Amino acid sequence: MAKVKLDPEKKIHLYNRDFDEMRNVLDVTLQHLMAKLVAKELDSGTVTLKIAIDLNREMVKDNNAPMGTRPAIHPEMDYKIGATAQEKFGYDGEIIAKGSDELLVDGEGSFFLVSKEEASGQLSMFNTYDEYTKAVME
Repeated sequence: MAKVKLDPEKKIHLYNRDFDEMRNVLDVTLQHLMAKLVAKELDSGTVTLKIAIDLNREMVKDNNAPMGTRPAIHPEMDYKIGATAQEKFGYDGEIIAKGSDELLVDGEGSFFLVSKEEASGQLSMFNTYDEYTKAVME
């Protein structure tokens, strides 16, 4: 096989001219996403780049090859760029106010929310701790 002089500008890397369009589209997509996140007060977004590479192998005629043919690889590369702006939403509310109730567990592993008074065993000014424990266990 004849020695081929390789042009450094034909090397496959992201800064090769063949990738100019993809890099430009990626940059435009990134700028568009940033503008959308700021304008719509969104919390997060993603830009995805997918490069698909297919190598098609075949034998090609080559008068310089010993047998008149040689193996060749014909690459195909495609790209897809996508962007997603994620809007987070929700509601805040309070089910149990901080510090208002206590969590107790009975002998069977069941959990109970009780007031501070109940947790201290004071169901009423006439109840004892033993009466409280019995009431929780029932």
